[in-house]
Amino acid sequence: MSYASPSKDWKYDVFLSFRGEDTRKNFVSHLYNALEQRGIHAFKDDDRLETGKSISYELLKAIEESRFAVVIFSKSYASSKWCSEELAHIIKCQSELEQTVIPIFYDVSPSDVRHQNPPFAESFSQHEEKYKDDMEKVQRWRDAFAEAGKLSGHDLKNYKDEVDCINKVVDYILPKSLQAIPTSSGSLVGVEPQIEKIISLWDMESNDVRSIGIWGMSGIGKTEIVSIIYERYRHLFDADCFLGDVGEIYQKKGLTWIQQALIRKLLGKKIPITSEREGAILIRNQLCWKKVLVILDDVNHLNQLKFLVGGTEWFGGGSRVLITTRDKHLIIAHVGENKVYEVLLLSENDALELFCLHAFKRKSPERDFEELSREVVKYADGLPLALEVLGPSFCGRNKEQWRDIIDRLKKIPNDDILGKLKIGLD
Repeated sequence: MSYASPSKDWKYDVFLSFRGEDTRKNFVSHLYNALEQRGIHAFKDDDRLETGKSISYELLKAIEESRFAVVIFSKSYASSKWCSEELAHIIKCQSELEQTVIPIFYDVSPSDVRHQNPPFAESFSQHEEKYKDDMEKVQRWRDAFAEAGKLSGHDLKNYKDEVDCINKVVDYILPKSLQAIPTSSGSLVGVEPQIEKIISLWDMESNDVRSIGIWGMSGIGKTEIVSIIYERYRHLFDADCFLGDVGEIYQKKGLTWIQQALIRKLLGKKIPITSEREGAILIRNQLCWKKVLVILDDVNHLNQLKFLVGGTEWFGGGSRVLITTRDKHLIIAHVGENKVYEVLLLSENDALELFCLHAFKRKSPERDFEELSREVVKYADGLPLALEVLGPSFCGRNKEQWRDIIDRLKKIPNDDILGKLKIGLD
């Protein structure tokens, strides 16, 4: 299978091509639901067609705007002129737009598709009779079937059941659909080396349950780092949950509310909880068999860890828990000193690049502004949030205005981060 170009702006992750009467109420329905549940945006013609528009135009346009095309070949697929036309356009998009085509052979073999053997032979005979004045069209359909039959796909008879096949398809598509999500230009500056170190602490090959703490001051990028990790690796787990602002929610809504949110996200169940202890027992008993990814962002009290993610016996083998906090001692008490990663301030060069992306919309300073830019970076002290907030303050201003803002920065003590942010916000 070929990979679609990450630079193309896809409207849909997946286009589903199928013969409705064969598969709509069983395989396609289950596949569509599985894709949507994992956050994969799929186009299915009976759900997403806009009224008042030509079906042919909508379908062809949707194919072109989809990163993947999943074609479910069933016994009567070739009898439909629309399915045949869809397939021909899909094969064209594979060649011209680098679309990834995933064939699924549902009660037919790849050889049947490739050579238009029965049950497809009769359908093509009927097409040739109906379109005898336009044999070029029928040949185009035959060529598309021949090409699709050569592609690596999924033959249902090789799986124990439909669910097993669907899981394989979803697991293949998910990480590649995540790669297409655009990331803000500044979000990865100086971040990749830190992500690599955190993943090395995770030891993804190990089947034990691991909790990793990420510690650092406010504005240093902890949430950005765990958000990237979450999107990149969530597909490797049976279920996943990202809980942000845990400390703040703990103060406003209480721990039982957070426990309910965790269970709802990981199990898809809404279970009333009357006490923190009851919630802890439910989490442990319901999830001890399941491989999960749990991220708790901005934890500020040990009880939040004690009653949300407890010990390693709470989750199934291979589970990973990632915790961010500003309190180093809190996280050491829960995971141990060897499983804590300290997020670092940006180097001077990375800090300059991040600032320039926000001040100039490019990676380096504009002409005659390099020295002034380095001064700003110096006073921001490598803190990503300060650079991101200050950057727009300088955008489009002249040197005199730059100097005025820098002079105000000089008067703020190094440890007064809020003061520096206030200048940018003002």
